[in-house]
Amino acid sequence: MVAFAIFASLSVLAVALERRPVIGIYPTVAADNYLKASKEWLAQEGADSLELPESFNASELETLFQSVNGLLIPGGGRALDPSLRAMVNHAVMANRAGDFFPVWGTCLGFEWLVEIFGGTDAITDGFDANDLASNMTFTEAAKTSRVYESANPSLLQWLASEPITYNAHTEGISPESTAWGTTGLLDTFTILATEKDRNGRASVAQIEGKTLPFYANQFHPEKVQFVHGPWQPAIPRSAHAIAAARHLAQFFVNEARKNNHHNSAEFVV
Repeated sequence: MVAFAIFASLSVLAVALERRPVIGIYPTVAADNYLKASKEWLAQEGADSLELPESFNASELETLFQSVNGLLIPGGGRALDPSLRAMVNHAVMANRAGDFFPVWGTCLGFEWLVEIFGGTDAITDGFDANDLASNMTFTEAAKTSRVYESANPSLLQWLASEPITYNAHTEGISPESTAWGTTGLLDTFTILATEKDRNGRASVAQIEGKTLPFYANQFHPEKVQFVHGPWQPAIPRSAHAIAAARHLAQFFVNEARKNNHHNSAEFVV
Protein backbone atom coordinates (compact mmCIF):
# COMPACT_ATOMS: atom_id res chain seq x y z
CA MET A 1 0.00 0.00 0.00
CA VAL A 2 2.83 2.35 0.91
CA ALA A 3 4.66 1.46 -2.31
CA PHE A 4 1.49 2.17 -4.32
CA ALA A 5 1.09 5.57 -2.62
CA ILE A 6 4.70 6.48 -3.40
CA PHE A 7 4.26 5.36 -7.04
CA ALA A 8 1.06 7.41 -7.33
CA SER A 9 2.78 10.49 -5.92
CA LEU A 10 5.68 10.10 -8.33
CA SER A 11 3.25 9.66 -11.23
CA VAL A 12 1.46 12.89 -10.34
CA LEU A 13 4.80 14.67 -10.10
CA ALA A 14 5.88 13.32 -13.49
CA VAL A 15 2.66 14.50 -15.13
CA ALA A 16 3.10 17.96 -13.59
CA LEU A 17 6.66 18.21 -14.86
CA GLU A 18 5.66 17.04 -18.34
CA ARG A 19 2.78 19.51 -18.68
CA ARG A 20 3.59 22.28 -21.14
CA PRO A 21 2.50 25.58 -19.63
CA VAL A 22 1.56 28.46 -21.92
CA ILE A 23 3.44 31.70 -21.33
CA GLY A 24 1.89 34.94 -22.54
CA ILE A 25 4.55 37.13 -24.19
CA TYR A 26 3.87 40.83 -24.48
CA PRO A 27 4.97 42.22 -27.90
CA THR A 28 7.65 44.90 -27.98
CA VAL A 29 9.51 46.76 -30.71
CA ALA A 30 11.82 44.53 -32.77
CA ALA A 31 9.32 41.72 -32.22
CA ASP A 32 10.89 39.42 -34.82
CA ASN A 33 14.07 39.48 -32.77
CA TYR A 34 12.98 39.62 -29.14
CA LEU A 35 9.78 37.61 -29.40
CA LYS A 36 11.25 34.80 -31.47
CA ALA A 37 14.23 34.43 -29.13
CA SER A 38 12.00 34.51 -26.04
CA LYS A 39 9.70 31.83 -27.48
CA GLU A 40 12.65 29.57 -28.26
CA TRP A 41 14.18 30.21 -24.82
CA LEU A 42 10.96 29.02 -23.17
CA ALA A 43 10.24 26.20 -25.62
CA GLN A 44 13.60 24.58 -24.97
CA GLU A 45 12.52 24.06 -21.35
CA GLY A 46 9.06 22.73 -22.19
CA ALA A 47 6.73 25.73 -22.53
CA ASP A 48 4.46 26.95 -25.30
CA SER A 49 3.76 30.62 -25.81
CA LEU A 50 0.99 33.01 -26.72
CA GLU A 51 1.81 36.39 -28.23
CA LEU A 52 -0.45 38.90 -26.52
CA PRO A 53 -1.99 41.86 -28.39
CA GLU A 54 -0.37 45.27 -27.90
CA SER A 55 -3.48 46.61 -26.20
CA PHE A 56 -6.70 45.11 -24.82
CA ASN A 57 -9.72 46.19 -22.80
CA ALA A 58 -10.76 44.95 -19.37
CA SER A 59 -12.86 41.99 -20.58
CA GLU A 60 -10.16 40.92 -23.03
CA LEU A 61 -7.58 41.16 -20.24
CA GLU A 62 -9.44 38.60 -18.14
CA THR A 63 -9.81 36.23 -21.10
CA LEU A 64 -6.10 36.49 -21.91
CA PHE A 65 -5.12 36.14 -18.27
CA GLN A 66 -7.12 32.94 -17.88
CA SER A 67 -5.57 31.54 -21.08
CA VAL A 68 -1.95 31.65 -19.93
CA ASN A 69 0.07 30.29 -17.01
CA GLY A 70 2.51 33.17 -16.73
CA LEU A 71 3.61 36.43 -18.32
CA LEU A 72 6.93 37.25 -19.98
CA ILE A 73 7.80 40.87 -20.82
CA PRO A 74 10.80 40.77 -23.18
CA GLY A 75 13.25 43.44 -24.27
CA GLY A 76 12.47 46.08 -26.85
CA GLY A 77 12.08 49.81 -27.12
CA ARG A 78 8.58 51.21 -26.74
CA ALA A 79 6.62 53.13 -24.11
CA LEU A 80 4.75 51.26 -21.38
CA ASP A 81 1.20 50.57 -22.57
CA PRO A 82 -1.67 50.89 -20.06
CA SER A 83 -2.85 47.40 -21.04
CA LEU A 84 0.40 45.81 -19.90
CA ARG A 85 0.33 47.82 -16.67
CA ALA A 86 -3.23 46.58 -16.10
CA MET A 87 -2.20 42.95 -16.63
CA VAL A 88 0.69 43.24 -14.16
CA ASN A 89 -1.63 44.80 -11.58
CA HIS A 90 -4.15 42.02 -12.29
CA ALA A 91 -1.41 39.47 -11.63
CA VAL A 92 -0.64 41.13 -8.30
CA MET A 93 -4.26 40.89 -7.19
CA ALA A 94 -4.59 37.31 -8.45
CA ASN A 95 -1.54 36.15 -6.52
CA ARG A 96 -2.75 37.83 -3.35
CA ALA A 97 -6.07 36.02 -3.80
CA GLY A 98 -4.33 32.65 -4.08
CA ASP A 99 -4.09 32.33 -7.88
CA PHE A 100 -0.36 31.68 -8.37
CA PHE A 101 0.73 33.55 -11.51
CA PRO A 102 4.42 34.21 -12.29
CA VAL A 103 5.72 37.26 -14.17
CA TRP A 104 9.17 37.62 -15.75
CA GLY A 105 10.73 40.81 -17.16
CA THR A 106 13.82 40.96 -19.37
CA CYS A 107 15.67 44.24 -20.06
CA LEU A 108 12.78 46.53 -21.10
CA GLY A 109 10.50 44.20 -19.14
CA PHE A 110 12.73 44.68 -16.10
CA GLU A 111 12.54 48.44 -16.56
CA TRP A 112 8.76 48.38 -16.92
CA LEU A 113 8.31 46.37 -13.73
CA VAL A 114 10.57 48.83 -11.89
CA GLU A 115 8.51 51.70 -13.33
CA ILE A 116 5.17 50.09 -12.43
CA PHE A 117 6.16 49.60 -8.80
CA GLY A 118 8.63 52.46 -8.34
CA GLY A 119 7.25 55.28 -10.47
CA THR A 120 8.10 56.82 -13.83
CA ASP A 121 11.32 58.42 -12.53
CA ALA A 122 12.80 55.19 -11.17
CA ILE A 123 14.56 54.30 -14.45
CA THR A 124 17.32 56.65 -15.60
CA ASP A 125 19.55 56.92 -18.68
CA GLY A 126 23.30 57.10 -19.11
CA PHE A 127 24.44 53.50 -18.67
CA ASP A 128 27.10 52.36 -21.14
CA ALA A 129 26.05 48.72 -21.35
CA ASN A 130 24.99 48.23 -24.96
CA ASP A 131 26.43 45.03 -26.46
CA LEU A 132 28.28 44.22 -23.25
CA ALA A 133 28.97 40.81 -21.71
CA SER A 134 29.41 41.05 -17.96
CA ASN A 135 29.66 39.19 -14.68
CA MET A 136 27.35 39.80 -11.74
CA THR A 137 27.95 40.84 -8.14
CA PHE A 138 25.48 38.95 -5.99
CA THR A 139 23.87 40.28 -2.83
CA GLU A 140 23.44 38.14 0.26
CA ALA A 141 19.82 37.65 -0.76
CA ALA A 142 20.85 35.57 -3.78
CA LYS A 143 21.94 32.73 -1.50
CA THR A 144 18.38 32.20 -0.27
CA SER A 145 16.55 33.26 -3.44
CA ARG A 146 14.00 31.08 -5.18
CA VAL A 147 15.69 31.66 -8.54
CA TYR A 148 18.93 30.00 -7.44
CA GLU A 149 17.60 27.57 -4.83
CA SER A 150 17.98 24.58 -7.18
CA ALA A 151 21.03 25.88 -9.05
CA ASN A 152 24.19 23.86 -9.43
CA PRO A 153 26.67 25.20 -6.83
CA SER A 154 29.03 26.16 -9.64
CA LEU A 155 26.45 28.30 -11.42
CA LEU A 156 26.63 31.28 -9.09
CA GLN A 157 30.42 31.11 -9.21
CA TRP A 158 30.38 31.26 -13.02
CA LEU A 159 27.93 34.16 -13.03
CA ALA A 160 30.01 36.04 -10.48
CA SER A 161 33.40 35.49 -12.08
CA GLU A 162 32.83 35.18 -15.82
CA PRO A 163 31.31 37.60 -18.38
CA ILE A 164 28.41 35.32 -19.29
CA THR A 165 25.40 37.66 -19.04
CA TYR A 166 24.57 39.79 -22.05
CA ASN A 167 23.49 43.42 -21.71
CA ALA A 168 21.96 45.66 -24.37
CA HIS A 169 20.76 48.74 -22.51
CA THR A 170 21.50 52.38 -21.79
CA GLU A 171 18.72 52.79 -19.22
CA GLY A 172 18.47 51.13 -15.84
CA ILE A 173 18.42 51.75 -12.12
CA SER A 174 21.33 52.19 -9.74
CA PRO A 175 21.34 50.12 -6.53
CA GLU A 176 21.91 53.43 -4.70
CA SER A 177 18.86 55.04 -6.31
CA THR A 178 16.45 56.72 -3.93
CA ALA A 179 13.69 54.92 -5.82
CA TRP A 180 14.54 51.76 -3.90
CA GLY A 181 13.35 53.58 -0.80
CA THR A 182 9.87 53.99 -2.23
CA THR A 183 7.22 51.72 -0.79
CA GLY A 184 6.43 50.10 -4.14
CA LEU A 185 9.90 48.79 -4.88
CA LEU A 186 11.07 48.23 -1.32
CA ASP A 187 8.01 46.21 -0.38
CA THR A 188 7.85 44.24 -3.62
CA PHE A 189 11.37 43.30 -4.71
CA THR A 190 14.69 42.08 -3.38
CA ILE A 191 17.88 42.90 -5.32
CA LEU A 192 19.73 39.68 -6.13
CA ALA A 193 22.62 41.06 -8.17
CA THR A 194 24.22 44.13 -9.73
CA GLU A 195 26.47 44.64 -12.75
CA LYS A 196 28.85 47.37 -13.91
CA ASP A 197 28.88 49.09 -17.28
CA ARG A 198 32.00 50.02 -19.26
CA ASN A 199 32.55 53.06 -17.06
CA GLY A 200 32.26 51.13 -13.80
CA ARG A 201 28.77 52.45 -13.07
CA ALA A 202 26.68 49.88 -11.21
CA SER A 203 23.11 49.01 -12.11
CA VAL A 204 20.67 46.50 -10.69
CA ALA A 205 20.94 43.32 -12.75
CA GLN A 206 18.40 40.97 -11.18
CA ILE A 207 15.44 41.21 -8.80
CA GLU A 208 12.99 38.79 -7.22
CA GLY A 209 9.60 39.41 -5.68
CA LYS A 210 9.58 39.17 -1.90
CA THR A 211 6.18 37.49 -1.76
CA LEU A 212 5.02 37.67 -5.38
CA PRO A 213 6.37 35.22 -8.00
CA PHE A 214 7.74 38.16 -10.00
CA TYR A 215 11.26 38.03 -11.44
CA ALA A 216 13.30 40.31 -13.67
CA ASN A 217 16.77 40.77 -15.05
CA GLN A 218 18.31 43.68 -16.94
CA PHE A 219 20.38 41.25 -19.04
CA HIS A 220 19.22 38.96 -21.87
CA PRO A 221 19.47 35.20 -21.20
CA GLU A 222 17.43 34.40 -24.32
CA LYS A 223 20.03 35.90 -26.66
CA VAL A 224 22.83 33.54 -25.63
CA GLN A 225 21.50 30.72 -27.80
CA PHE A 226 18.78 32.26 -29.91
CA VAL A 227 20.00 35.59 -31.32
CA HIS A 228 22.68 35.55 -34.00
CA GLY A 229 24.08 38.31 -36.17
CA PRO A 230 27.05 40.65 -36.54
CA TRP A 231 25.25 43.56 -34.82
CA GLN A 232 25.69 42.05 -31.34
CA PRO A 233 29.16 40.45 -31.36
CA ALA A 234 29.57 40.44 -27.57
CA ILE A 235 26.83 37.85 -26.90
CA PRO A 236 28.55 35.09 -24.85
CA ARG A 237 28.27 31.58 -26.28
CA SER A 238 30.23 29.52 -23.76
CA ALA A 239 28.91 26.38 -22.12
CA HIS A 240 28.69 28.27 -18.82
CA ALA A 241 26.67 31.08 -20.45
CA ILE A 242 24.28 28.55 -21.94
CA ALA A 243 23.93 26.73 -18.60
CA ALA A 244 23.05 29.98 -16.83
CA ALA A 245 20.54 31.01 -19.50
CA ARG A 246 18.86 27.62 -19.46
CA HIS A 247 18.67 27.56 -15.67
CA LEU A 248 16.70 30.82 -15.66
CA ALA A 249 14.31 29.59 -18.37
CA GLN A 250 13.80 26.26 -16.61
CA PHE A 251 13.06 28.03 -13.34
CA PHE A 252 10.43 30.30 -14.87
CA VAL A 253 8.78 27.47 -16.83
CA ASN A 254 8.53 25.43 -13.65
CA GLU A 255 6.95 28.42 -11.91
CA ALA A 256 4.37 28.57 -14.70
CA ARG A 257 3.57 24.89 -14.20
CA LYS A 258 2.22 25.82 -10.77
CA ASN A 259 -0.57 27.82 -12.40
CA ASN A 260 -3.76 25.99 -13.37
CA HIS A 261 -5.33 28.36 -15.89
CA HIS A 262 -7.00 26.63 -18.82
CA ASN A 263 -5.18 26.92 -22.15
CA SER A 264 -7.11 27.00 -25.40
CA ALA A 265 -5.16 25.22 -28.15
CA GLU A 266 -6.18 27.83 -30.72
CA PHE A 267 -4.24 30.48 -28.79
CA VAL A 268 -0.95 28.60 -28.49
CA VAL A 269 1.90 29.77 -30.73
